[in-house]
Amino acid sequence: MAIGLAMVALLVTAHFAAYTYVRPVLEEHSGLAPTAIAPLLLVYGLFGLAGNFLAGATAARRSRLTILTLAGGIALAVALSALSGQTSWVAWVWIALWGAAYGGVSVAGRLWMTRAVPHRVEQIAGLYVGVFTASIALGALLGGVVVEAAGLVLLLWSAAALALVSLLVGVFGPRR
Repeated sequence: MAIGLAMVALLVTAHFAAYTYVRPVLEEHSGLAPTAIAPLLLVYGLFGLAGNFLAGATAARRSRLTILTLAGGIALAVALSALSGQTSWVAWVWIALWGAAYGGVSVAGRLWMTRAVPHRVEQIAGLYVGVFTASIALGALLGGVVVEAAGLVLLLWSAAALALVSLLVGVFGPRR
């Protein structure tokens, strides 16, 4: 349970550190016109919805593997956003991947936690929600600090690295 909570905390922190600044990344780093942002965010949302259903279905059978896959997807998507630079068509790829991966995090993480401690579902649900919510705030805060200190590209690389650390915690942490 502790490994799962740590992994989810790191992953959600990484996501919100970067996603808080997705509009400036798309405009300034990827060179997209402001009119392209809304369609890209729609793609993110649609892929997020699909990721939620797909992750829910796969996590019902293999919750740990599902959350590990999602962590890898987020790390890859954020790294691609850092690498894409002024190649705007790549933004469509990484935004779709990011949406699909992050869309499944809450459902897959919750399934993993409740399976790890099935006799304490109510307690783990409250703890999970608290960790998740605190990680959203921490990610937005850390993202702001990094952007102010070093800019968008370092923020993206830092968030990708943190998502990768989350993946490594999940891979190398003890199993149930």
